[in-house]
Amino acid sequence: MNQYLDPRTDAEKTPVERVLTQVKQGLWWILLGLGVAGGILYYRQPMREPAELQALIDAAIKKRAALKTERDRIANRIEWLKSEPAYLELAVRDELNRKKDGETIVRFHD
Repeated sequence: MNQYLDPRTDAEKTPVERVLTQVKQGLWWILLGLGVAGGILYYRQPMREPAELQALIDAAIKKRAALKTERDRIANRIEWLKSEPAYLELAVRDELNRKKDGETIVRFHD
């Protein structure tokens, strides 16, 4: 024990005081242990996040696949526009809502 708080030596203390001192020291150790255990539990809590991170990764992989499909579709359309004059004409007429004489256009919307 700290000599400044209780300057008497253990020989000068009564048996009850010695037991109480030991109990007090034991309680301090228990309190310290509980604090350390609480800190470990508090900082281990983020370890539950890998499941959430895995869900985010899975969602990103699905989004990547959808974007890759969309990219491939656009790349194919660009290639067709470059190489097929008939497709170019059809695409321009579709975008500008033009029709040839005698042609009827029917559009369906989702």
